[in-house]
Formats: sequence, structure tokens, C-alpha cells
Amino acid sequence: MTYEYIIYGGFDVVVKALQSIALIFSDSSYTSLFWTFATFGLGMSVVAYYLSALFARTALGPFEWAKTYWWAIFFFFVLMSPTGTLNVYDAHKNRFQSVGNLPVGVVLAAGLLNKVEVGLTDMVDTAMSPLITTTTRENGQGMDMIRELYGFVQKDFRFSDSYDQKTLDSFIMECYLFGVLSGDISQNDFRVDQNFMTGTFAQANYPIYTRSWYSEANRSGATTSCQDAYTYLNSKFTSAYLEQMFGDFCSKTGYSKNSPQELVRCKEVFISHMQNLAG
Repeated sequence: MTYEYIIYGGFDVVVKALQSIALIFSDSSYTSLFWTFATFGLGMSVVAYYLSALFARTALGPFEWAKTYWWAIFFFFVLMSPTGTLNVYDAHKNRFQSVGNLPVGVVLAAGLLNKVEVGLTDMVDTAMSPLITTTTRENGQGMDMIRELYGFVQKDFRFSDSYDQKTLDSFIMECYLFGVLSGDISQNDFRVDQNFMTGTFAQANYPIYTRSWYSEANRSGATTSCQDAYTYLNSKFTSAYLEQMFGDFCSKTGYSKNSPQELVRCKEVFISHMQNLAG
């Protein structure tokens, strides 16, 4: 028996809990403990019956005790002894993992209740979209991304070469901000731009000259145009470099940078929230 189990965050906790259940019920000691209690229960039932009969008290007949006992054994072999699998899918992280060796009773209960939950969630999403979308906004992950983005830009959005980093900082201060203050560039462009080097920053490649090019030979900065500085920076911000940097950012927000599907999901959620902020 296999059921899909859809969750909206908390993937690691849910998987760990299910794996713990699987380990408990697959342990040979569990089966031994069950038969120990079953034998003990049968013995106590017999003793209780004869004591009741001895003192002339009303008691269930021996067949009534046997029926109750065998019903318990039946449910154990039907619901607890066979095993099934839950396919856990996190709609927020686009993450998937199967957990096997779970008792069929656990799989059946979790699977059916989850279908009810997902059905109600889909109804709310359909009725309230786009104001409420459980797959992207329910746990506030978009706002967490934006908060993380500020710290990431301050600490991790850096070139390994310090001179390249100073060139980028100078370009932003002297070229990009010039475009923003002059009205040529909208601040919203940066928020919604999926490739700022070929989009937003490309608008700042003015022919004006500034001291914005740093290198080993020009530690204090060399006078160059914003166009030349942009051309140089654009050669540094390759697609591979930006993808690696975005993967590092996603890993800080709970996604796995080694999972292509999670990176796709991370990008969708991030862009969606940036566009909502931009209006």
C-alpha cells in the first residue's frame, strides 16, 4: 500500500518522525512484546472468568473473551503487521522522499486524513488566490527570503577578488545610483529583474567617467567610463557564477542547492515575492 503525503513546510521533521515509527514497528522486539502482552491478556481473561464464576458474579462467557481476543489479533495482523509506504512531498520546498516499512494502519490513516487536508487547502487556494496561496505564502518563507537577502548581500554577495568587489561597489555608487537619482532607472526594476547585469545595471552604462576601476596596478582606482566598468563587470558575472551564488542564497533559506527541482522552486518563490513588493 502506497499513499502520497503532501505537506507545506516542516519536511525534515515529518520525515524523521515517520522514519522513527518505521524503525519502532520493524524492530523484532516490538513483535515479541506484542505476543508477550497478548499471552498475558489471554491468561488474565481466563483468570477473570473463573474468579467471576467462582464468586457467582456475572461474567462474559469463555467464547465472548475469545472473540474479543481474536478480534485484537486480527486487527494487528491486518493493520499493524503488513507494511506500506508514504511518499512525502513538501509543496513549499518541492522536496520528495519515500518512507517505507510503515504499518499499513499508519499509512492508511495518514494518507486518508492528508487527502482531506489537501482538499480543504486547495479549496481555500482556489477561493482566495492570489491573496492567499498556501504553496508560497503560508509559512512566511517569502519574507524570510527577503530578510535573508539583506544579510546575504552584505556578507556573501562578494567577489573573491577584492579589486573586483571595489569596482562593483564603485559602479553601484557612482553609476547605478546616478541613474536612479536622475530618474533613468526605476528602483522597482532591480526588485523584479531576473538578471540585473543584463537588465537593471545595463541601464547604468553611461559614457560618464568616474574613478571606478580597481586592479592590482590601480589600487586607488583608475578613471574609466561607466560603460567600460559595466562591460568588465558583465564579463565577471557569468551565468555559472550567478547560478552558484543563487544556489548559496537558496541553501541559506532552507533549500538544497544540490537539488535542481528545489532551486527551481526557490527561484519561483523569490521572484514571486519580489514582484509583489514591487507592486
